[in-house]
Amino acid sequence: VALAVELATPLLVELDALDAPPHPEHLPERLGLFVLILLGECVVAVMKGIESQETWTPAAAGSAFGSIGLLW
Repeated sequence: VALAVELATPLLVELDALDAPPHPEHLPERLGLFVLILLGECVVAVMKGIESQETWTPAAAGSAFGSIGLLW
């Protein structure tokens, strides 16, 4: 059933897109939201990685803050 849904979805979406094509002015907003979601997930991943340590060594803190800075 899941495979049938996966294969049928592009066909059904294409039929809907012919009736109501997407507006190009909404694409920058969608890209911006996508970037915000990715940045948030990166911060969560770094914090979950450092969460298991009881104390922050200078190397661990530098790695965590450096990676967040690099991602931003």
